[in-house]
Amino acid sequence: RENKDRPFFCYIPFHIVHAPLQGKDSDLETVDAKVTDQTKRTYAAMIRALDNNVATILAELDKLGLRENTIVIFSSDNGATRDGSNLPFRGGKHSLYEGGTHLPMLMSWPKGGLVGGKSWEGLCGTLDMFPTLMAMADLKMPETRPLDGKNLWPALREQGPSPVDSYYWSWHNEDAIRTSDWRMHRFADHNELYDVHQDIAETKDVAKEHPEIVKRGLRMKKLGNRIVSLVGGREIHPINVRVGGFYRLPSRSELGELVSELTWVRDASYETITLAASLSFPARARHTP
Repeated sequence: RENKDRPFFCYIPFHIVHAPLQGKDSDLETVDAKVTDQTKRTYAAMIRALDNNVATILAELDKLGLRENTIVIFSSDNGATRDGSNLPFRGGKHSLYEGGTHLPMLMSWPKGGLVGGKSWEGLCGTLDMFPTLMAMADLKMPETRPLDGKNLWPALREQGPSPVDSYYWSWHNEDAIRTSDWRMHRFADHNELYDVHQDIAETKDVAKEHPEIVKRGLRMKKLGNRIVSLVGGREIHPINVRVGGFYRLPSRSELGELVSELTWVRDASYETITLAASLSFPARARHTP
Protein backbone atom coordinates (compact mmCIF):
# COMPACT_ATOMS: atom_id res chain seq x y z
CA ARG A 1 0.00 0.00 0.00
CA GLU A 2 2.83 2.41 0.84
CA ASN A 3 4.40 1.81 -2.59
CA LYS A 4 1.29 1.55 -4.74
CA ASP A 5 2.16 4.72 -6.66
CA ARG A 6 5.69 3.66 -7.58
CA PRO A 7 7.47 0.46 -8.71
CA PHE A 8 8.02 -2.05 -5.91
CA PHE A 9 9.40 -5.52 -5.25
CA CYS A 10 7.73 -7.74 -2.68
CA TYR A 11 9.22 -11.12 -1.73
CA ILE A 12 7.09 -13.31 0.54
CA PRO A 13 8.81 -16.56 1.62
CA PHE A 14 6.01 -18.58 3.22
CA HIS A 15 7.24 -21.11 5.76
CA ILE A 16 4.33 -23.45 5.03
CA VAL A 17 4.13 -26.19 3.95
CA HIS A 18 7.05 -27.28 6.16
CA ALA A 19 7.78 -29.00 9.44
CA PRO A 20 6.47 -28.76 12.06
CA LEU A 21 3.14 -29.75 10.52
CA GLN A 22 0.51 -27.64 12.24
CA GLY A 23 -2.91 -26.72 10.92
CA LYS A 24 -5.45 -24.24 12.22
CA ASP A 25 -8.82 -25.64 13.22
CA SER A 26 -10.54 -23.46 10.64
CA ASP A 27 -8.38 -24.95 7.87
CA LEU A 28 -8.64 -28.50 9.17
CA GLU A 29 -12.42 -28.25 9.00
CA THR A 30 -12.24 -27.67 5.24
CA VAL A 31 -10.27 -30.87 4.50
CA ASP A 32 -12.25 -33.60 2.75
CA ALA A 33 -13.59 -36.13 5.27
CA LYS A 34 -12.31 -38.92 3.03
CA VAL A 35 -8.77 -37.99 4.12
CA THR A 36 -8.54 -39.88 7.41
CA ASP A 37 -4.79 -39.92 8.02
CA GLN A 38 -4.17 -37.13 10.54
CA THR A 39 -0.78 -36.17 9.15
CA LYS A 40 -2.14 -35.84 5.64
CA ARG A 41 -5.13 -33.88 6.96
CA THR A 42 -2.75 -31.43 8.61
CA TYR A 43 -0.66 -31.24 5.46
CA ALA A 44 -3.76 -30.47 3.40
CA ALA A 45 -4.86 -27.83 5.92
CA MET A 46 -1.49 -26.08 5.61
CA ILE A 47 -1.83 -26.05 1.82
CA ARG A 48 -5.27 -24.50 2.25
CA ALA A 49 -3.77 -21.82 4.50
CA LEU A 50 -1.12 -21.09 1.89
CA ASP A 51 -3.78 -20.81 -0.81
CA ASN A 52 -5.84 -18.44 1.30
CA ASN A 53 -2.88 -16.17 2.02
CA VAL A 54 -1.90 -16.00 -1.65
CA ALA A 55 -5.52 -15.16 -2.46
CA THR A 56 -5.42 -12.34 0.09
CA ILE A 57 -2.38 -10.82 -1.61
CA LEU A 58 -3.96 -11.04 -5.06
CA ALA A 59 -7.19 -9.52 -3.75
CA GLU A 60 -5.24 -6.57 -2.38
CA LEU A 61 -3.57 -6.03 -5.76
CA ASP A 62 -7.05 -6.01 -7.32
CA LYS A 63 -8.32 -3.58 -4.71
CA LEU A 64 -5.45 -1.19 -5.37
CA GLY A 65 -5.85 -1.49 -9.14
CA LEU A 66 -2.35 -2.94 -9.54
CA ARG A 67 -3.07 -6.45 -10.79
CA GLU A 68 -2.89 -5.59 -14.50
CA ASN A 69 0.70 -4.36 -14.36
CA THR A 70 2.13 -6.41 -11.49
CA ILE A 71 4.27 -9.46 -12.18
CA VAL A 72 3.27 -12.24 -9.79
CA ILE A 73 5.36 -15.40 -9.51
CA PHE A 74 4.47 -18.41 -7.36
CA SER A 75 6.91 -21.30 -6.94
CA SER A 76 8.65 -23.53 -4.41
CA ASP A 77 12.17 -24.48 -3.36
CA ASN A 78 11.90 -28.28 -3.61
CA GLY A 79 9.43 -31.11 -4.02
CA ALA A 80 6.99 -32.28 -1.38
CA THR A 81 7.92 -34.53 1.53
CA ARG A 82 6.61 -38.09 1.86
CA ASP A 83 3.49 -36.65 3.48
CA GLY A 84 2.59 -34.83 0.27
CA SER A 85 2.56 -35.97 -3.33
CA ASN A 86 4.92 -35.39 -6.25
CA LEU A 87 3.13 -37.66 -8.70
CA PRO A 88 3.86 -38.46 -11.45
CA PHE A 89 7.46 -37.71 -10.52
CA ARG A 90 9.81 -40.03 -8.65
CA GLY A 91 11.23 -39.00 -5.29
CA GLY A 92 10.64 -35.82 -3.34
CA LYS A 93 12.36 -33.47 -0.93
CA HIS A 94 15.98 -34.49 -0.18
CA SER A 95 16.08 -36.33 -3.52
CA LEU A 96 17.70 -35.42 -6.83
CA TYR A 97 15.09 -37.32 -8.80
CA GLU A 98 12.46 -35.33 -10.67
CA GLY A 99 10.14 -35.22 -7.66
CA GLY A 100 12.75 -33.35 -5.63
CA THR A 101 13.63 -30.67 -8.17
CA HIS A 102 10.76 -30.41 -10.68
CA LEU A 103 8.63 -27.66 -9.19
CA PRO A 104 5.40 -25.86 -9.99
CA MET A 105 5.75 -22.27 -11.12
CA LEU A 106 2.95 -19.87 -11.98
CA MET A 107 3.54 -16.45 -13.49
CA SER A 108 0.98 -13.72 -14.10
CA TRP A 109 1.39 -10.35 -15.80
CA PRO A 110 -1.75 -9.36 -17.75
CA LYS A 111 -0.20 -6.24 -19.27
CA GLY A 112 2.71 -8.30 -20.55
CA GLY A 113 0.48 -10.97 -22.02
CA LEU A 114 0.99 -13.57 -19.30
CA VAL A 115 -2.55 -14.58 -18.52
CA GLY A 116 -4.43 -17.79 -17.72
CA GLY A 117 -4.68 -20.60 -20.23
CA LYS A 118 -1.05 -20.51 -21.36
CA SER A 119 1.78 -22.86 -20.52
CA TRP A 120 5.49 -23.03 -21.32
CA GLU A 121 7.53 -26.22 -21.05
CA GLY A 122 11.05 -24.76 -21.17
CA LEU A 123 13.80 -25.62 -18.70
CA CYS A 124 14.15 -22.93 -16.03
CA GLY A 125 14.68 -22.35 -12.31
CA THR A 126 14.81 -19.74 -9.60
CA LEU A 127 18.38 -18.88 -10.67
CA ASP A 128 16.81 -17.36 -13.77
CA MET A 129 14.31 -15.13 -12.00
CA PHE A 130 16.62 -12.18 -11.38
CA PRO A 131 17.70 -11.54 -15.01
CA THR A 132 14.19 -12.40 -16.21
CA LEU A 133 12.47 -9.90 -13.92
CA MET A 134 15.02 -7.23 -14.79
CA ALA A 135 14.25 -7.73 -18.48
CA MET A 136 10.48 -7.72 -17.92
CA ALA A 137 10.80 -4.45 -16.04
CA ASP A 138 13.03 -3.05 -18.82
CA LEU A 139 15.85 -2.45 -16.36
CA LYS A 140 19.58 -2.73 -16.97
CA MET A 141 21.35 -5.55 -15.17
CA PRO A 142 23.82 -4.24 -12.59
CA GLU A 143 27.49 -4.82 -13.18
CA THR A 144 28.22 -7.54 -10.67
CA ARG A 145 29.88 -10.92 -10.44
CA PRO A 146 29.03 -13.45 -13.19
CA LEU A 147 25.58 -14.99 -12.69
CA ASP A 148 24.24 -18.39 -13.67
CA GLY A 149 20.72 -17.13 -14.36
CA LYS A 150 19.41 -16.65 -17.88
CA ASN A 151 16.85 -14.13 -19.15
CA LEU A 152 13.72 -16.16 -19.88
CA TRP A 153 11.50 -13.26 -20.92
CA PRO A 154 11.98 -13.52 -24.72
CA ALA A 155 11.18 -17.26 -24.56
CA LEU A 156 8.16 -16.72 -22.33
CA ARG A 157 6.85 -13.86 -24.45
CA GLU A 158 7.28 -15.65 -27.76
CA GLN A 159 6.68 -19.22 -26.53
CA GLY A 160 10.17 -20.05 -27.72
CA PRO A 161 12.86 -22.49 -26.56
CA SER A 162 14.53 -21.96 -23.21
CA PRO A 163 17.98 -20.32 -23.14
CA VAL A 164 18.85 -22.71 -20.29
CA ASP A 165 20.64 -25.84 -21.49
CA SER A 166 20.97 -27.70 -18.21
CA TYR A 167 20.74 -27.72 -14.45
CA TYR A 168 23.15 -29.42 -12.05
CA TRP A 169 22.64 -30.55 -8.45
CA SER A 170 24.80 -32.28 -5.83
CA TRP A 171 23.42 -33.90 -2.69
CA HIS A 172 25.24 -36.23 -0.28
CA ASN A 173 26.51 -39.24 -2.28
CA GLU A 174 25.15 -38.35 -5.70
CA ASP A 175 24.89 -35.60 -8.26
CA ALA A 176 22.56 -35.13 -11.20
CA ILE A 177 22.30 -33.14 -14.38
CA ARG A 178 19.04 -32.34 -16.21
CA THR A 179 18.71 -31.17 -19.79
CA SER A 180 15.54 -30.76 -21.83
CA ASP A 181 15.91 -34.35 -23.05
CA TRP A 182 17.75 -36.32 -20.37
CA ARG A 183 18.24 -36.67 -16.65
CA MET A 184 21.43 -38.37 -15.45
CA HIS A 185 22.36 -39.40 -11.91
CA ARG A 186 25.87 -40.32 -10.81
CA PHE A 187 26.42 -42.46 -7.73
CA ALA A 188 29.64 -43.88 -6.31
CA ASP A 189 29.12 -47.28 -7.95
CA HIS A 190 26.87 -46.64 -10.95
CA ASN A 191 25.17 -44.12 -13.23
CA GLU A 192 21.50 -43.81 -14.13
CA LEU A 193 20.03 -42.17 -17.22
CA TYR A 194 16.39 -41.39 -17.98
CA ASP A 195 14.65 -40.14 -21.12
CA VAL A 196 12.44 -37.43 -19.61
CA HIS A 197 10.35 -37.13 -22.77
CA GLN A 198 9.28 -40.75 -22.71
CA ASP A 199 9.69 -41.49 -19.01
CA ILE A 200 9.14 -38.44 -16.80
CA ALA A 201 8.54 -40.78 -13.83
CA GLU A 202 12.10 -42.15 -14.18
CA THR A 203 11.06 -45.78 -14.12
CA LYS A 204 13.44 -47.18 -16.75
CA ASP A 205 17.19 -46.65 -16.53
CA VAL A 206 18.51 -46.45 -20.11
CA ALA A 207 22.17 -45.82 -19.31
CA LYS A 208 23.29 -49.06 -21.01
CA GLU A 209 21.27 -48.25 -24.13
CA HIS A 210 22.83 -44.79 -24.48
CA PRO A 211 26.50 -44.98 -23.42
CA GLU A 212 27.36 -41.89 -25.48
CA ILE A 213 24.91 -39.78 -23.47
CA VAL A 214 26.33 -41.14 -20.20
CA LYS A 215 29.87 -40.36 -21.33
CA ARG A 216 28.85 -36.84 -22.25
CA GLY A 217 27.13 -36.40 -18.90
CA LEU A 218 30.17 -37.63 -17.01
CA ARG A 219 32.34 -35.22 -18.94
CA MET A 220 30.03 -32.32 -18.12
CA LYS A 221 29.95 -33.23 -14.43
CA LYS A 222 33.68 -33.76 -14.27
CA LEU A 223 34.26 -30.30 -15.67
CA GLY A 224 31.86 -28.88 -13.12
CA ASN A 225 33.56 -30.64 -10.21
CA ARG A 226 37.26 -31.11 -10.95
CA ILE A 227 38.57 -28.22 -13.01
CA VAL A 228 42.31 -27.69 -12.71
CA SER A 229 43.93 -25.11 -14.96
CA LEU A 230 47.36 -23.61 -15.36
CA VAL A 231 47.02 -19.86 -15.84
CA GLY A 232 50.02 -17.58 -15.66
CA GLY A 233 52.11 -20.26 -14.00
CA ARG A 234 49.72 -20.73 -11.06
CA GLU A 235 47.31 -23.56 -10.42
CA ILE A 236 43.65 -22.61 -10.06
CA HIS A 237 41.01 -24.76 -8.37
CA PRO A 238 37.75 -22.81 -8.81
CA ILE A 239 35.76 -25.25 -6.68
CA ASN A 240 34.28 -24.87 -3.20
CA VAL A 241 34.90 -21.14 -2.96
CA ARG A 242 34.07 -19.93 0.54
CA VAL A 243 31.59 -17.04 0.64
CA GLY A 244 30.75 -15.98 4.18
CA GLY A 245 29.54 -19.11 5.93
CA PHE A 246 28.94 -21.02 2.69
CA TYR A 247 30.96 -22.92 0.15
CA ARG A 248 29.82 -22.58 -3.43
CA LEU A 249 30.59 -24.06 -6.81
CA PRO A 250 31.86 -21.67 -9.48
CA SER A 251 29.27 -20.07 -11.71
CA ARG A 252 28.77 -21.06 -15.34
CA SER A 253 30.23 -17.72 -16.46
CA GLU A 254 33.28 -18.07 -14.22
CA LEU A 255 34.02 -21.46 -15.73
CA GLY A 256 33.45 -20.08 -19.20
CA GLU A 257 35.98 -17.30 -18.58
CA LEU A 258 38.59 -19.91 -17.75
CA VAL A 259 38.05 -21.82 -20.96
CA SER A 260 40.20 -19.58 -23.13
CA GLU A 261 43.19 -20.19 -20.87
CA LEU A 262 42.33 -23.70 -19.72
CA THR A 263 45.22 -26.02 -20.55
CA TRP A 264 43.95 -29.37 -19.38
CA VAL A 265 41.56 -31.10 -17.04
CA ARG A 266 42.58 -34.24 -15.24
CA ASP A 267 40.88 -36.57 -12.82
CA ALA A 268 42.63 -39.59 -11.33
CA SER A 269 39.75 -41.87 -12.30
CA TYR A 270 39.43 -40.63 -15.89
CA GLU A 271 41.57 -39.99 -18.90
CA THR A 272 43.02 -36.54 -19.57
CA ILE A 273 40.76 -34.40 -21.76
CA THR A 274 42.04 -31.75 -24.15
CA LEU A 275 39.71 -28.78 -24.40
CA ALA A 276 39.03 -26.34 -27.21
CA ALA A 277 38.62 -22.67 -26.37
CA SER A 278 35.04 -22.75 -27.60
CA LEU A 279 33.90 -25.49 -25.21
CA SER A 280 30.91 -24.44 -23.11
CA PHE A 281 30.18 -25.39 -19.52
CA PRO A 282 26.50 -26.32 -19.27
CA ALA A 283 26.64 -27.62 -15.68
CA ARG A 284 24.86 -25.10 -13.46
CA ALA A 285 25.89 -24.68 -9.84
CA ARG A 286 24.07 -23.92 -6.64
CA HIS A 287 25.21 -22.77 -3.19
CA THR A 288 25.65 -25.55 -0.66
CA PRO A 289 26.40 -25.26 3.08
